[in-house]
Amino acid sequence: MTETSLQYQLAELRPEDFTAIPSLNADIAKTKTRTSDGKVLTRIRWYDTKLLAQSLGSYFLPTSSQWSTAREYLQQNNPELEKDFISGAYEWVDSLLAFPNKDKQYSSRLRLPEIGMGKVPLLIEQSKVERSGDDFVITKGKVREVPQLPLKSGYIQAWSRDLGLPTRVGEKPNEKFERAYFWVDTDYSYHEGLRALIRGRWPSDGRVGRFLTDALWFPSASDSNVGFRPGRTGTADEDFVKMSRAEYARLTELSKELNGLLSKVRI
Repeated sequence: MTETSLQYQLAELRPEDFTAIPSLNADIAKTKTRTSDGKVLTRIRWYDTKLLAQSLGSYFLPTSSQWSTAREYLQQNNPELEKDFISGAYEWVDSLLAFPNKDKQYSSRLRLPEIGMGKVPLLIEQSKVERSGDDFVITKGKVREVPQLPLKSGYIQAWSRDLGLPTRVGEKPNEKFERAYFWVDTDYSYHEGLRALIRGRWPSDGRVGRFLTDALWFPSASDSNVGFRPGRTGTADEDFVKMSRAEYARLTELSKELNGLLSKVRI
């Protein structure tokens, strides 16, 4: 148990707490992260979910696209598990939006060399968060421009599975997306334009939460209705032993010699 997980009194993560998502080549937790007393872990900042996931080694915080992919797979193959995605607390995902200011500058917290000046929102995923004094900075991550991201709130009319984001909104609910709403705030003066995405269904909202997406929250925010669920990598290779090519070649030769000897044995 790491210092970070002890700080939040995190319940032990066990292999049986995860379910395989074939298209992700990874496992996703069956439920939202819980504390040692069995309660859903909430009131945790996005920055801290990242630090927590980073401290746990083979675990990760799913991106919005990965969250959607897992939920969609479970909807089709295990509806009982899917219910946890669309009920209870909202969930932080590893998808950070960065909106530029009027001078085409992005947040100073983004310490990524590939980010320069620009006019359109950026989507930063699979990032690395580090502490910098009393603040946090992003030092690594996959950066993509998302010019198709709506810059106003509205009912979702079109969706990108690759991004895990809406690409068009409108004033009327769309039944195709279960009347889901996209909330967004692009004001740079609000935490330098950084927004950490939240997925799920707000407990007091009667709308189904399969597509509901919230880009209003800054990464230092926390709330009693916001938690997260981890993913687990490397499970597909757990039954294999990793070795050097030279060692593999040596064992192959030994195997050939052994087979040759066995072929001469009479039983």
